[in-house]
Amino acid sequence: MSLWNMLESYCVFGHNYMKEKTKYEIKREKRERDREDQRRRMRVERIKKSLVRYGILFVVLVLVGYGIILLARSSVPQGEDFSIAYPIQGRDHIAFGSTHPEYSSNPPSSGSHYAQPTRGGFYNEVVDDETVVHNLEHGDIWIAYHPRVSNEVKSNLEKFAGRY
Repeated sequence: MSLWNMLESYCVFGHNYMKEKTKYEIKREKRERDREDQRRRMRVERIKKSLVRYGILFVVLVLVGYGIILLARSSVPQGEDFSIAYPIQGRDHIAFGSTHPEYSSNPPSSGSHYAQPTRGGFYNEVVDDETVVHNLEHGDIWIAYHPRVSNEVKSNLEKFAGRY
């Protein structure tokens, strides 16, 4: 193929390829570009909205977490801790009136005790430690008071015990 034929082919090819577009084709291409631009804008708007939503959610979660941390820190007792930890002395049941190792705390918090627990409530008389320790084993709370406390204190304790 001669150089002239190649140029002629190219020109013919180029000429056919570069023919003028009709008004319909121009409008169609413009509509397609406009639709594509609109799709792109909508996609960008969706991304922006998502980022704003996730940003707000993140800020809310951080604030809630910070609030929980502050609440946890403020709920810790302030001042010196005077509590004493006593080793657990076991949870063996013993017969009524039998001997057992001495309790390591007063009032006792664990150790050998009677098999029968005491009924919950307020008592004006002394209750055996061996009976109440069984109640502690079951999760009850024991509030012991000195016999010489005022009647007002006893009345308040009785009201408190009556609620449970």
